[in-house]
Amino acid sequence: MKELKSLAVLFVMLISVVLIMSCAQRPRPGRIIDCIDQGVTLTLVNGWEGETIDTDWRAYKRILKGREDFMWVFPPITARDIPVAEVEDRSGYMKWRFKGVEGTFDPNISPTSRDFPVPPGLWSMDPTKLEVLGSNRVILEWPGVQGTEATARIYEVIRGTGDTMAIRRTYVVTFNYGENAYEFVMFIPNPNFERDYIEAFWSSIEDVQIGIEE
Repeated sequence: MKELKSLAVLFVMLISVVLIMSCAQRPRPGRIIDCIDQGVTLTLVNGWEGETIDTDWRAYKRILKGREDFMWVFPPITARDIPVAEVEDRSGYMKWRFKGVEGTFDPNISPTSRDFPVPPGLWSMDPTKLEVLGSNRVILEWPGVQGTEATARIYEVIRGTGDTMAIRRTYVVTFNYGENAYEFVMFIPNPNFERDYIEAFWSSIEDVQIGIEE
């Protein structure tokens, strides 16, 4: 009898995993990226395109199986400037990444603290290799989340060691919506163009919609 109960529990767990995986569909790339199953839609301006890259899609499927201690609420989206991407090296064109995790972001916890990030799954680095150059609150104006307060930070980050060491900057915009935290991360390869990159980020998004309609 105990063996039958154990097999029944195992069968239910297997069916649950199969159902979760079958419901997860990789969003189509383009100017409008619609994560239908998760209720997130990102609309970019003309000249930009977004997609869920292979590594993020594989990681998202692993997370659905419970193999991480955090949960992405939709497959992360990487957006890029198409005209710039066509003429520049792939590592140099303007791009950023959008993701969401279960839990609430606390802007009062220092990003140089060992307790950061809160919740797990948000962007973070070894606190000994980064410095916060600026932090401010912004009110989002995109129609789908209009009026939401976000925290925008610019970091100086040390990458590599020795002869390969380089100093880069990262622009991170994080906000809470409902019971989850959402975040945009943009890497800035040349500090001299920091303002251009940040302005390009804000002008690249037409709308962000979050929430499944009943």
